[in-house]
Amino acid sequence: MDEPRIAAWDRRVDRPLTGLAVVFLAVYTWQVLQRSLSPGAHEALDVVLTVVWVLLGVDYLVRIALARRRRRYVGTHVLDLLILLLPVLRPLRALRVVTVIGVLNRQLRDDFRGRVAVYVVGTVTLVGFVSALGVLDAERDAPARRSRRSARRCGGRSPRSRRSATATAIR
Repeated sequence: MDEPRIAAWDRRVDRPLTGLAVVFLAVYTWQVLQRSLSPGAHEALDVVLTVVWVLLGVDYLVRIALARRRRRYVGTHVLDLLILLLPVLRPLRALRVVTVIGVLNRQLRDDFRGRVAVYVVGTVTLVGFVSALGVLDAERDAPARRSRRSARRCGGRSPRSRRSATATAIR
């Protein structure tokens, strides 16, 4: 790495950031899966998620400050910047979890060097789990809709009533 100050920063903060990432993932999972949270508890969990997300943003800003060539650093870490900025938009809130994956990914990469299979399986499992949480969070309260194609095939009726209509027509 041509940035020794960033490497030194990484050595100091990787474990605490990994701990924050695990806390974030646990709180986000709890918030998504626990449907009976009181409004106050839901708000408290939102505060925890926001604080962790802000701390991960501070880490990115410190890395920029430590970089010798800041523009180059930002240019080579555009995805990190987008991951931090996009969740400000409410519909993209689940992208905060991607920030956590980035931190955990960095830790896994360093700890499992040479154990590619464990690294790949761990990363794929984590991404799959977080994706499932994100989909559940986004789609849980969405109204169920039948596709237009399905409604046309059934003549605007449910498949059961369609079968009944077909049986009546055959008789």
